[in-house]
Amino acid sequence: MTYNNEGFVKPTVVKAFIEGRTAKGQFATITFKKKDGTIREINGCFAPSSKIVGSEKGFIQSEQMKQRGQIPIYSVKDKHWKSFYIDQVVEIA
Repeated sequence: MTYNNEGFVKPTVVKAFIEGRTAKGQFATITFKKKDGTIREINGCFAPSSKIVGSEKGFIQSEQMKQRGQIPIYSVKDKHWKSFYIDQVVEIA
């Protein structure tokens, strides 16, 4: 795993990992730092934004998330979509 100076997985590594999992429809476990500084772990799957947006409003929201560096993930445990910032990933598996 390649980390930056702050101990986070490099965004390019996270992006490549997610693209591989999205294409194959596989699950992943992402550990990341939340805005409040706490660490969260989510086990879930990634899907193309077309699977989650459902409408024009959803498409706009998806694009805004991308611009902020947020990545949507479907949490198996919580049974709904969550997100994390690509530059705040501590571990991916």
